Amino acid sequence: MTEIRKKLGFEVLLENFFLNLGRLVLTNLIFAVPVAVAVIITYGLSMLLPEPILVFPLVAVFAAPFYPGVVTLSRDIATGAYSGGMLRTYIGSVKDNWFRSLITSIVLYGAFVLCYFSITVYSIIANGYWLIYLFIFVVALIALFFLFFSYAVYLMIVSFDLKMKDIFKNSALMTFGEIKQNFFITFACVLFLAVVLMPALFILHLSNVMPSVIVSVLLFTYLGLVFATIIPASCSFFVSYYLYPNMRSVIAGERGTDPEEETNTSVKVISEQIRTSADEDMEALCQGDPDEYIFYNGKMLKRSTLVSIMEEKKEDKNA
Repeated sequence: MTEIRKKLGFEVLLENFFLNLGRLVLTNLIFAVPVAVAVIITYGLSMLLPEPILVFPLVAVFAAPFYPGVVTLSRDIATGAYSGGMLRTYIGSVKDNWFRSLITSIVLYGAFVLCYFSITVYSIIANGYWLIYLFIFVVALIALFFLFFSYAVYLMIVSFDLKMKDIFKNSALMTFGEIKQNFFITFACVLFLAVVLMPALFILHLSNVMPSVIVSVLLFTYLGLVFATIIPASCSFFVSYYLYPNMRSVIAGERGTDPEEETNTSVKVISEQIRTSADEDMEALCQGDPDEYIFYNGKMLKRSTLVSIMEEKKEDKNA
């Protein structure tokens, strides 16, 4: 009897991605509204500030308070934990995590500016000196560090009830501690962007037969359309698919597995068990290690924290 071939991790990723493409598009469309506002604000600032490279990345900063909703929904979709209520989940995540996301985006913006100008200056003064090229290489490694850091930090913000310094510390440790997964994420994102942005190259070639104004309008329309409908949520989906299982293993002390070995029922069962315990059996919830992490309402909380939340809700109900 012929054995059924086990699917490769990338095959599972593509299957899950296309199966949930509609949900990812809806997630992205919700996020497109604050992004559009951020673009308008940034465009206004570009009239005042002379350096575009400093201004246009501010779109990410202005839209950052609304990004946790994208990360939460993408994580739930990637892990099979999505249970409906998309808008409610999105708003709840933004409400709980907007400030941390904003602070993180400001830090990453500062890192981007520092790395960009460092590489620019070193490239100008290099003039064949090997030591300067060594400095450029070091700055490139720092830039790679912050790229990998950005993968983990937003996912950790929405998934775990940790102090900001612990979020930054653990995200930094996972940059090269999970280097294989980070390179998989980078490859998946680059390949995805290459595919969805390929029509932009065709539009650029139209400049040979069409007025440049029309080509520019078509190009910016297409880029705006793909960003508004698919890009942020899809990249966040790739991050969650590859990084979240090991992140949960590191932070919550659960057994880590490869992404293709994760079952869709594990997160759902944990979530349902805790909801039942919290609502119907407080005594059972209080038993166990108070520092143990429990999945509840989309976030990993310490048992002691969840007990406090349930006790407050019980007091409010009895008041």
